Amino acid sequence: MKISKIAILLVSTTMLAACSFSYERHESHSHSEFYSHFETRDPISSSDSPSSKETISSSTVTTSNTTISSSVAPVSSSNATTSSIAQVADKELTISFYNPTCGSLSTEVLDTRLATYMNEVAGTTFVSTIKNTKCQVSNNIPTDGEKVLIIGASSAQGSLEFTFAETIKSITITAQTYHKPYVQTWLDPQVTVPNVDPNSVLYINDAHTVDLKPIDEQPVQKEYTEALNAKTLKLSTSTEEKSRVLIKSIKFVY
Repeated sequence: MKISKIAILLVSTTMLAACSFSYERHESHSHSEFYSHFETRDPISSSDSPSSKETISSSTVTTSNTTISSSVAPVSSSNATTSSIAQVADKELTISFYNPTCGSLSTEVLDTRLATYMNEVAGTTFVSTIKNTKCQVSNNIPTDGEKVLIIGASSAQGSLEFTFAETIKSITITAQTYHKPYVQTWLDPQVTVPNVDPNSVLYINDAHTVDLKPIDEQPVQKEYTEALNAKTLKLSTSTEEKSRVLIKSIKFVY
């Protein structure tokens, strides 16, 4: 009898456990269906939201590009102003060789003393060296009491070569026919003779010429401008006799 009761009790317990297990699985299955249903209905994944996001993103990019484009223009303008290079003005120096303060100069001392004189006028080392052949600053030429730079001799060619500390862009030379007038006092009335060199011609760097031959037996004075763009300058006369030249002044642009 006890065995029957125990058997019945076991059967009842087993049935209760089976019912409980069945109920738990049913609840779990129902919960899974509800959870899946909730995820599918999530409003975040609705079709309207991505379109809205794209619109906002596109608007932001457009605005950003517009702002950047606007800020670039002033920078470019500023760079153009900064990179501009100011032009440096040319310097001018005019040196007179007519009655110069250096006084008369013989051929032997002319190279050093004429360079010193020119540098004193410039206030700096303007001329590095001078080399002369048959040149001088002579007294009483063209007339008594006057002095002037002479290139050449009565029967020989002369030359004067300059080397400058800076590049000379151009020169303007004032030159004149060599002349030393004299008066024929033994005549009545007295006659003044011009005493000009008939072959007076100035050569510049052996390439350009200034014709200073007298006109109607009277001396000719000319102003001649020549582009140089160099640190050297050579002035010379013809190889013919009586071709001397007077140099009154030179303007240098550098």
